[in-house]
Amino acid sequence: MAQSGFQTVFEIGLKSFPWVGFVMPVVFIVIGIGLIRLSGGSQIRQVVGGFAVIFCGLVVALLGVRLIPDFVEERHAYVTGNYSVVEGPVEDFHPMPFRGHQDERFRVRAKSFSYSSFDLTSCFHSAASHGGPIRPGLDVRIYFTDGCILRLEIRR
Repeated sequence: MAQSGFQTVFEIGLKSFPWVGFVMPVVFIVIGIGLIRLSGGSQIRQVVGGFAVIFCGLVVALLGVRLIPDFVEERHAYVTGNYSVVEGPVEDFHPMPFRGHQDERFRVRAKSFSYSSFDLTSCFHSAASHGGPIRPGLDVRIYFTDGCILRLEIRR
């Protein structure tokens, strides 16, 4: 949705949920189940498979306990309009190195933002080194809550 010369490049929603955090452990759960079922009596395959199922199951559960409530709270803030908005040029831009080790940081007016492409979050976190749109001097409109960019618009 574009407004007054701005184009939306990010909006929190189901597409922004960090699904990969759930998919990767589930793949290992399936592999673990396969090892158990196809063990042919091999105790080592059963133990490794059982470990994969239990460990990855715990990872999925812990991620769910952490990520789902955050997503629900952030999405609710966006849908109900319980956010702040800042508009202006990107200033004091510090890109995240491609391999991480440091968050991408910038300011718009007096508001500072930081994030990493490696964050497991539903908030905007696409660093420039990984194809993200933020650049020095870019005119943006940002809808945000504490530490979370809910929507990012760029002037056309």
